[in-house]
Amino acid sequence: MKMAILNLCLDLAYSLQESPNRAVADNLDELFVGSSEFSYVGNRKGLNQLVISWMGQVREKILELTEEEKSLISQNPDLDGVVRRLQSKIRTSQSISELVEAFFGAGWQRNSGAYPDFILASENKNLLGDGAILELKDSKGAQIASFNSTIPTRFKSLYDVQHVTKSKLPLISASLFDLPVSLAPDYATRQRTCYYFIRTNSKNRNAARLSIVEGSFFETVPKTQLLREVWSQILASTGLMRYSVNHLLSH
Repeated sequence: MKMAILNLCLDLAYSLQESPNRAVADNLDELFVGSSEFSYVGNRKGLNQLVISWMGQVREKILELTEEEKSLISQNPDLDGVVRRLQSKIRTSQSISELVEAFFGAGWQRNSGAYPDFILASENKNLLGDGAILELKDSKGAQIASFNSTIPTRFKSLYDVQHVTKSKLPLISASLFDLPVSLAPDYATRQRTCYYFIRTNSKNRNAARLSIVEGSFFETVPKTQLLREVWSQILASTGLMRYSVNHLLSH
C-alpha cells in the first residue's frame, strides 16, 4: 500500500526508535530509505537502490496498461514518448538497471541538487499528504537552513515545480510511477501540500532535532505580496522606483 505523509512519519519514528544513531549518522535523505513509496527521488546517487526499486514498479505498471489507458497516455506527448521508449526496452528483456538508464540517461546516478527532494506517490484517495512534495533542510546549527531554490509555500502543483526547476523530470517521473492515477486531467495542476523535513544540530546527537513541517508554517504572507515587497525594496535601494513592481512581477 502506498503511503501518505502520516505513514511516512510513523515509519521514520519506528526506524529511529530501532536505531537512534541514524538521526545524526545518516544523510538526511537516507532516513527515508525503505520507509515509503516515492514517485520522484532527487538524489539518484545516494539512493540508487531506491531508484532501481522505483523503476521495477514502473515496469510492472507499464506492462499492466489497458488499451484505454494507452489511449489516454497518447494524448500527453511527453509521457507518451517516455512510455513508448520504455515499452521498447521492456520487449527486449533488458534489466531494471538498463531501464533506469534508458529513462534518466547514462549519468543517472547523481544528486539533482534541485527542488524538490521527493514527491510522494499519489493514490488520489484524499489521504493526508497524498502526492505531497517534500524538501529537505539540514543544518549543523540551531537555525533552519536557508531556502535558496524556491519560496516555501503551503501548496504547489507539479506544473509549479516544473516552472521552478525548468525541468520536466519531476513531473514525468511522478506521472510514470503514479500510473494510472496520473492520467486524471488535473493530475499535473492540482495543488499538492508541501512539507519540509528539517534537521537542526545535525552533528550533535544530544541536541539534534527532526521535524516535518507543513509549508503554511513559513507562508506568513502571500507569495505575491512577499515578492512585491522584495522588489519594492530592491528598486528603492537602487533608485529605480520609476519601474513598475507589477511589471516586474508579470515577467
